[in-house]
Amino acid sequence: MSEDYPPTIPDLSALTPSSSTMFINNMFRGAGPKDHISYALVMNFVRLTDRAVREFESGRKEIEAFWKPEGDLKLGAAIRAMGHFEGAIDALKRSINHLKQLRASRRVPPSLKALLPRDTALLRGSVEGKITDMRDAIQHLERDIVNEKIAPGQALVLAPRKYALELGPHSLRYDDLARWIAEAHALARLLRDYFE
Repeated sequence: MSEDYPPTIPDLSALTPSSSTMFINNMFRGAGPKDHISYALVMNFVRLTDRAVREFESGRKEIEAFWKPEGDLKLGAAIRAMGHFEGAIDALKRSINHLKQLRASRRVPPSLKALLPRDTALLRGSVEGKITDMRDAIQHLERDIVNEKIAPGQALVLAPRKYALELGPHSLRYDDLARWIAEAHALARLLRDYFE
């Protein structure tokens, strides 16, 4: 067995969803921003963050199933894990897009913007760049293969390695991805309970 395996993936199972609470708070308590565009940005940020958590956790569980010592090699679990991690990266990228608009839009109430720290890692160019690069590599895989942007020996699919996900020349560490998803989750919990 290679020293690259089994992967070391942080456990995000303690991060509970916020979407249902947000919808209930809005429906029965009038929570959320009053402006429909602002509400749409908040709702989609929270929803996509929940999806990023769920997909990351599903990917982690599939990798664990793949590497369980008992039973046969479970190739299907590894293939499902790839899809779940692709989903987590895509959802986090889209969540960041909504977060950027929440910070930038003049329609968003200042009291809501005050809940979003300016120094959040998610809005740093280097962090967003890593997530965007991997998301783009996933979305444009067939183009990159045809254009020979993936060299021999590089991962041909989103490959779970010991410490990172790899695709072509791109790499995204599990601990970084988990930390950024957890940061988005913390912001989502603040936004789900917001009252204008």
